Amino acid sequence: MLSNTLVLWALLVCGNGGVSIVLGETEDSDGNSKPVAAVVTSISNDLSFDENGKLKSFQLLFPLESPDCPAATHTRAGYETHAIAGDALDLVFPDYQAGDCVAACVERGTDQTLAGSTMPHFHYDDSVEDIEFRDWFSKKCNMVEVCLMNYFTKEQPLQVYWIDSTTGESTHTLSLEYGEPETVCFSSFLGHKFEVRLEDELLDTFTVEHILVKAIGKSKPPDSSKRSFETEIVSALKNEWKKHQVVKRTFSPLGFAKGRLPNDVFAAMGSFFYNNRHNKVREEWGGRGVFVNWWETEVSFIQIPWHLKGEWQIRLADLVSTWAGVPVEQTVMYGLRQYEDGARLLTHVDRTPTHAVSLIVNVAQGNLTEPWPVEVHDHADRLHEVLMEPGDIVYYESAKNLHGRNRPL
Repeated sequence: MLSNTLVLWALLVCGNGGVSIVLGETEDSDGNSKPVAAVVTSISNDLSFDENGKLKSFQLLFPLESPDCPAATHTRAGYETHAIAGDALDLVFPDYQAGDCVAACVERGTDQTLAGSTMPHFHYDDSVEDIEFRDWFSKKCNMVEVCLMNYFTKEQPLQVYWIDSTTGESTHTLSLEYGEPETVCFSSFLGHKFEVRLEDELLDTFTVEHILVKAIGKSKPPDSSKRSFETEIVSALKNEWKKHQVVKRTFSPLGFAKGRLPNDVFAAMGSFFYNNRHNKVREEWGGRGVFVNWWETEVSFIQIPWHLKGEWQIRLADLVSTWAGVPVEQTVMYGLRQYEDGARLLTHVDRTPTHAVSLIVNVAQGNLTEPWPVEVHDHADRLHEVLMEPGDIVYYESAKNLHGRNRPL
């Protein structure tokens, strides 16, 4: 359960690239794999969920009526393999026809209400795939992204080693420079183990159990002793009101609208946050303005790995294009920001060259004592308050329409 928090993810119609390294040439042995488990007829009732209603382990699902398909005999450490029928089959494979050789991977940490909804890249269909099932599973389900950050020291880079599970030997794989801009993302496999060292000192050891974003050390709060925040806030508000009058083109009657994430996208975002909820870092705001009151309350951040971001971008850009009524070019995509008690977001507009239309997603929230609405000014400068629940979207013309959350959380 989250405590007095709101986790928001903003897509600013985006596109990015990144470093991609595959650590470890092969997957680990299947020696600890679990056998194919009982038939599942209800996703929410028959699979195992933790005390928060999230899937305890990864799932490989295939139709009971297709016992000759390779998924029926495939096992892998970290995964439970289930044949599905009845309501479960209809939910996971709504277009299934008798004899279809299909399979789906479901991520650990997926909410119980969404566990039957998976992103398209987690679905296998031998009638359209041009690779063997084993290779597809390895690439799409067992290979995951890992992003590492160094907040331990600026003096010298940290060294990351991959540990061979059979021999125990370590192989140097990458160096980590200090700070969020020096984040390194790479591809690995579930079950792979790593060590992080500073010269001969062992700083951390971890095993890859899901898509992972992890910081070594803790970032220090920026120095705010020489800042005059009241003066900066007044100046910023005046400037933002001037800026919002510059853009003349509009895309919608009001300049904003409320929507809802598709279930598979919401499931993917929710599981990513849940699996990494303890790995958030302090967002780096020093020297970056006063739009979030970082000097008064903790504002945390979780980066989104490059390839995962790309999968989400494709789906979300389609939603934004449909709402705006025109094709959009992806420019910027932000990560997950977690607000705590007392947080606020100063009224502002976004960058004119890149932020014509945008969206905000409420990924998760917990124990709010009162609603914390998004405040949006329409094209006539009338103020609207939009309430959001997890899975909700707010579309908005972010370079033109003023928006914020000035009421403290």
